[in-house]
Amino acid sequence: MQSPLFNGVLLINKDADCTSHQMVQEVRKILKQKSIGHAGTLDPMARGLLVVLCGSATKLSPYFLNQNKRYDLSLKFGLQTDTLDFQGETLHSEDVSLKKEDVKRVLEQGACDLEIPVPLFSAVKVKGQKLYSYAFKGKKIQPPMKKMSFFDLEIHEIQKDSACLSLSCSKGSYIRSWVNYLGQKMKTGACLTGLKRVSSGEFKLKNSLTVSQLKQKVSQQFPMDEQALKQRLGESFLFSSSALTQFPQIELTARNAKLLKQGRMPLYVLSHAQKEQIAVNKGGQSQILKAVKGEKLLALLELRPFEKIKILRNFPQQSL
Repeated sequence: MQSPLFNGVLLINKDADCTSHQMVQEVRKILKQKSIGHAGTLDPMARGLLVVLCGSATKLSPYFLNQNKRYDLSLKFGLQTDTLDFQGETLHSEDVSLKKEDVKRVLEQGACDLEIPVPLFSAVKVKGQKLYSYAFKGKKIQPPMKKMSFFDLEIHEIQKDSACLSLSCSKGSYIRSWVNYLGQKMKTGACLTGLKRVSSGEFKLKNSLTVSQLKQKVSQQFPMDEQALKQRLGESFLFSSSALTQFPQIELTARNAKLLKQGRMPLYVLSHAQKEQIAVNKGGQSQILKAVKGEKLLALLELRPFEKIKILRNFPQQSL
């Protein structure tokens, strides 16, 4: 019997000391499905929310990668490592005793837009190779600068040489780079000692499952269809139509869905998207619209200023 294909977003609580790829591999085994990916890597040392994409939702990765992230973290002053976290090789270590008001001031000043170097141990490519490949080979190379945004700082605790806090950041920002920046401002050096992702866009860690919990909930009932999976996992599994909360939607009939699948734009869409089209024409910027039937995502459409609506991508439409 062929295993069912699950399409949607699965929220996983990643363990520390394992890679995001290993988490994806575990989910593939549990759901018996190869088409599994994720929307944003977590460092091996980090734990917390990993947004896993199943089936056709893997095609939606760019829309989820663009979202802001929020983390709980801890850092230590007086310690510098090559990886910018506690698991790296020590480059400098000293005992420090800092004033709480000085640490608080630097933390608050760091919650802003910055242009700082990306970590040397990262997947950013320079001259066609990932930075960590240079680092592993012992080759010296200057990490590129990158604009990053850090905001919504919440300080939980400050000690003489450490701090615990929560912080939000824009897509592609590196918390390790931010901590290193703080160490430079304090003139003591600093490294990341703990990291937990608590949200990614609208997705929350509190709604996630560990792989052990996922296995327990799924294995005893397998095989199951998407509806049964949703009933078993609740808020930990979202259909693609529900996960794309940033886009307005239009509900289609089976007949109009068939036309869309054939690459033809239904008149129903043209007439019911007039309000959005007027706003796009006025604003001069494109707008994505999701076409759905019930809980199924049928297509992503693009409203363009003074142009015809474009079909960006059609999605499988079984059992409409």
